[in-house]
Amino acid sequence: QVKEKQYTIAGRKEGIAKAEEFLERVFSTYQIVEYPVPSEKAGRLVGTKGSVRESLQSQSGAVIDIPHAKPGQEEVTVTIFGDEDAVEKAKDAVASVLQGRSSTQWNTTIVVPVEQVPVIIGTGGASIRQIESTSGARIEVSRSSGEINISGREEQVTRAEQLIYEAVDRRKGAP
Repeated sequence: QVKEKQYTIAGRKEGIAKAEEFLERVFSTYQIVEYPVPSEKAGRLVGTKGSVRESLQSQSGAVIDIPHAKPGQEEVTVTIFGDEDAVEKAKDAVASVLQGRSSTQWNTTIVVPVEQVPVIIGTGGASIRQIESTSGARIEVSRSSGEINISGREEQVTRAEQLIYEAVDRRKGAP
């Protein structure tokens, strides 16, 4: 199903020409695909704090928009935007998630305040090893930036994120 939209470009002649040229390149190389998803399954595509959507986007190279379902709405329309290869990868990944197949490798990066990094790592690395052991995910922590790279299957990555946020929250509540 093709949707047409009209755009108005205003400005100087040379600016308009450049904008038209840019839009022509974008619209000739990029695709927009709408993918109907049962409302009760849409949350699987978002994941904890958007982790699944972010992972799908980083793995495929496509942009994925997942709207919130309105009460009583049976299905939502997920929009996938990108070049042909990225859109195909995203469609396959979305289908896998919806079918419950999560054996593919997931990667995500979260950022915590630098002062919380020692809490996550723990004495001699004990806390981070415990999180890796419990979740099954592989975790790399940057002491200088607070960036935490998590990789593994979807459920492992989601569990590791949850454990990390719980550790940070516990520390915030400590005296």
